[in-house]
Amino acid sequence: MNDASAPVDDPASSTSPTPRWIPAMLAASVIVFYWDILTFRGVLFHFDLIGLNAPIRSWFFHTVSGGHLPLWCPDVCGGFPLFAEGQLGPLYLFNYLLFPFLPVEIGLNLTVVAHGALAVAGAYLYLKRTHRPIAAAIGAICFGYSAYLVFHVVHLMLFQSACLLPWLYLLADHYLAERRWSGALGAGFVLGLMLYTGQQQGPLLAALGFGLYLAVLAIDAAMGGRARDAGRILAGGVVIALTAAGMATVLVVGVRELLEYSVRSESLDAATLYTQSLVPRLWPRLATFALHGRWMDDTWLLPDYTEKEIAVYLGLAAWIFAPMALAGRTSARTRAHLAVAAFGLLFVLGAAGPFEGVVEHIPFLNRMRIPTRFTQNLAFSFSFLVAAGVDRLIDTPRDVRRRLLTAGGIGVGVWIALVIVGARGTYAFASDTATGVTEQILDAVRSQLTAVLAMQFALMAVLAVLAVLAMRAGNDKRRQALLALIFVVVFVDLHLAGRGENPVIGRAAYGPFATVDKIREMNGPFRLYSYVGHEPYGHGGWARGLDPYLYGVEGLPQSTPLLFGLNTASCGSSLEPARHARVREALNLTWLRRMSVKFALAIEEELSLPLIMNTGRVRLHEVPQPMPLVHAASNVVPVGDEEQAYQMSAQAQVDLGTTAYVENYDGPAIHSEGARPFVQAISEAPDEREYQVASRQPIFLVMHENYFPGWRATVDDVPVTTYRANYLHWGVPIPAGEHRVVLEYAPSGFGWAMVVSLLFAFSAPMFAVVLWRKENRTSDGVTPLVAEGPNRPLTVAVAALFVVLLIVGAVRHPDLW
Repeated sequence: MNDASAPVDDPASSTSPTPRWIPAMLAASVIVFYWDILTFRGVLFHFDLIGLNAPIRSWFFHTVSGGHLPLWCPDVCGGFPLFAEGQLGPLYLFNYLLFPFLPVEIGLNLTVVAHGALAVAGAYLYLKRTHRPIAAAIGAICFGYSAYLVFHVVHLMLFQSACLLPWLYLLADHYLAERRWSGALGAGFVLGLMLYTGQQQGPLLAALGFGLYLAVLAIDAAMGGRARDAGRILAGGVVIALTAAGMATVLVVGVRELLEYSVRSESLDAATLYTQSLVPRLWPRLATFALHGRWMDDTWLLPDYTEKEIAVYLGLAAWIFAPMALAGRTSARTRAHLAVAAFGLLFVLGAAGPFEGVVEHIPFLNRMRIPTRFTQNLAFSFSFLVAAGVDRLIDTPRDVRRRLLTAGGIGVGVWIALVIVGARGTYAFASDTATGVTEQILDAVRSQLTAVLAMQFALMAVLAVLAVLAMRAGNDKRRQALLALIFVVVFVDLHLAGRGENPVIGRAAYGPFATVDKIREMNGPFRLYSYVGHEPYGHGGWARGLDPYLYGVEGLPQSTPLLFGLNTASCGSSLEPARHARVREALNLTWLRRMSVKFALAIEEELSLPLIMNTGRVRLHEVPQPMPLVHAASNVVPVGDEEQAYQMSAQAQVDLGTTAYVENYDGPAIHSEGARPFVQAISEAPDEREYQVASRQPIFLVMHENYFPGWRATVDDVPVTTYRANYLHWGVPIPAGEHRVVLEYAPSGFGWAMVVSLLFAFSAPMFAVVLWRKENRTSDGVTPLVAEGPNRPLTVAVAALFVVLLIVGAVRHPDLW
């Protein structure tokens, strides 16, 4: 018999035979959940996918398939270091298996399914090390289909990174349980891969949660009189961190420089830093997915919040089984995951939490908004607690059943309270009218919300009954059948919560479009600019049909033109150059011409530009006399600072090409009349260009691309200085005569940083395999670093600290509480 009052996380559980139907059910869950994507009934669509992730992947990996690894993209944002920004995952190996060879929309579908399967498999293998197979399977789907993963499918980098999180814990557990340094190296490699996916916030928050997990295990060991084991746990963490940091060297070098020139050059202000905080009025979202706004955008609760960023639904299983895991003695791993979950609940409070005022002083974190993205750690730790709770249903002694039932009952009671409070607080129930919502729509929302809540109450009741029956089952076959039903109910709950959040639509969303055809016909060597934003057309309103999506794509917003091989001055990156953002906010005809924009697209904006096409959805305007992408200015006017450069460059002028306003200019004076310059492109690659330039007098060659350090120039093989010109752009002085000008984007430090990153990326798994083989021969009799045993003082300390910090948050921010 298994004493439910004893620690339940027993490594010996990993030797329990696995019924064949468990892996089959896990595989079936992936197929069912991702059926539309897997069968190519359509393609994923969302404004973050179509406006950023799909276009930049399409451009980059198709360029790679042509034999060139581009560090610079001249075709987006008026010139941008896409590699350094990293969101396309230029070093993530999995991306190279699909995107260079397939249409980007097909690659996206396959990527999502593959990573969804990785998340479920990794969570199962990790949980099975310390829990029975069926408990591990239930915990695995609690993470694999958690709101965080499902709602962030459209944020592909976050999704890919989060799907690798279980593998970080799995490999680290080989080190913790068997003292295998190969496990630590493997975990470091996985953390490095998470950074390679392209979005640094997710992996950094994952590392923060994982670091806390190791720290609590070390404290646990030290309190148990095993100081050396505590030191070894921390040493393993250092190896993991150093391996990941080594792999990420080139990313750090690139991002640090990009941050300096971006809109996030300084730490974010508090309002931006803590946007999408899980303030107390949003706590019901932990308990029900009905408040996520699936059907009618955000009318469920608050229109000021993005439902995908407040996707913190834990699933019904968390409210029953996680409390059961904490009823009685707990294991070291349970205590560590409890600490991560407690910290996570405090961290996602953001503006209403105890860490407001602290995060502002932590490098990198102080430039990352949306604290609710820590939910990936929250979801994973709760999946562990769910597995531990399910394990306690099996062979439970009669004298501890009441304790488990009480714990589960308390969890269900809290869930009911949150759901009722949340439902009563929505627009649907709190008022008869809502801004921008008709009474008819409000009635429809109210009835839908009622139906969803009724369904969830029914599922919770079924889950509770099955848990009680499984606890009291007289034989193993009956218990296994009941636990299998629990698996199904848990999956149904999460399936209903998330599958409809990222539906597929026809490939018509990727064209062809009349606007694209017209621009291709007339554009030439110029750019376009789109005033269209995706938010009104492709965000959340899935019931509205295909037309709104077509509006958004046909308007070519953000980075979308890259899908069609078009050059755009629009920008979809959160690290948009600060000067580009300033110009965009005060955009006028002069700036459009300076940015070499020939076409402007709009849906709602009234533009005083010649109209050349109206599709009935999108208007296409022509910008008169745009500057070419490369031109020769005959006069240089030195300017003293950034503000003077902006003011002078923004002035309306008949001939913008005559004069270049150059910052900190210390080159030869250029005031040429009748220079008659001639510029001819010899070769143009994304990050290397060659021109033949001829002029009777000195000129200044202006590149109408965003200035960024790393561009180097030679004139007849002699290095020359590059200068900022016309506030946004850059150029080089060219002496009189005929010359060969070569421009190359070669960021300082990139070469050695790439060597270091690749060295770590290839050596870490190789050394891990070598060590693993060696350790297999000497692994008998190894004492685990994590010794299972009770530590009630630590459990109480974690709970007490959580309560204290929660009170601190409430006292500091009474207006939000």
